[in-house]
Amino acid sequence: MACSRPPTASARASLPLPAAADALRSAADAAQGPAWRSDMRPDEFQDKLRLLTWADFENFVADVLRSTGRFRDVRQGVRVDGRMGRVRALDIVAIEVDSVGPIPPKWYFEVKKRELTSIDVVDSLLGKYHDLRPTNGPIRLVLVTSGSLTQAARHRSQSDGLEVWDSATLANLATPEVMERYFGEGAQLTESPQQNNRKSNLFLQALGNTPPGKEFWSAYQRLGSDIFEYLFCPPLEPPRYNVPDSDSRNVRDMIFENSTTTGFWALIRAAYAAQYIVIDAKNYSDLIEKQPVLDIAHYLKSYGCGLFGILLTRKGSNEAADHAIREQWIGAQKLIVVLSDSDVEEMLLIKSTGGRPEELIRKKIADFRMSL
Repeated sequence: MACSRPPTASARASLPLPAAADALRSAADAAQGPAWRSDMRPDEFQDKLRLLTWADFENFVADVLRSTGRFRDVRQGVRVDGRMGRVRALDIVAIEVDSVGPIPPKWYFEVKKRELTSIDVVDSLLGKYHDLRPTNGPIRLVLVTSGSLTQAARHRSQSDGLEVWDSATLANLATPEVMERYFGEGAQLTESPQQNNRKSNLFLQALGNTPPGKEFWSAYQRLGSDIFEYLFCPPLEPPRYNVPDSDSRNVRDMIFENSTTTGFWALIRAAYAAQYIVIDAKNYSDLIEKQPVLDIAHYLKSYGCGLFGILLTRKGSNEAADHAIREQWIGAQKLIVVLSDSDVEEMLLIKSTGGRPEELIRKKIADFRMSL
């Protein structure tokens, strides 16, 4: 079945795609027959997706696309030019076959391995897509998730032209061969070092091509969130974005739930009451000063998110900021770690070689504590 006609390049800014429900039906109809096994309930399929690593889930989605016969040139970890020369990393890019029109649509897929996708994730993803440079042909934008969406997130996706493929859609699209490869008795899935290296390199390029300054703060925030999710999820849960406290005076850029019981993040949870990891991104051209430290400290509460926060910066902190960090620790037991571009680059390189990027944060904490 042919899919509905995608928008032209001139209409791209408003992303007037078909309603998500219609798109999902056309996607399911395009599959080569349902792969849903008669003995597998929807919740059982979600449980199987839950067991995949982020890399295996992305590979699964790519193989599902290839298996439908609906796409060609399916590529993972693709570098795409953004506006004003910036580089953006997309999880999967594919070309539709047998389409209507002289130029076949290009499909951009963003893959999110999470149980429930909320509206803040959709808003962040739409901002990322709007930052891409317009292309000469039609495009389709798709969010692929291993779980479900909140009602608000689904409505936002529909109104803003973001197509959604959830676990039910994947189950209908996947062929029996793909299901057996990933979930059969003999399935042996391993995270590819080449895939880690490719994704780390894409993020390094994107970071280097995102200028500091107020004009690009939202792009930097989205990129920082994507990088941290790649580096630390799991064991951390996927992030929530732009979360205010109860009186809405303090809003933090991203918060990662920290429910793990082993490893470095479990130690952070125990030592600093860090049930959540609070991260604030500051796209300043210079060293950050005292005020950003005080801002994130206001959000750190033992009865709230906890007492551990990270300031994600371009250049690091100046002497006044360092003094404020010491005061917050000594006076209120709030630990704030400052990371610069060079720190983020090092963590990406560590990840690409199979190492543990959180060890850099461990070292920064140790250096700070031992300096007092």
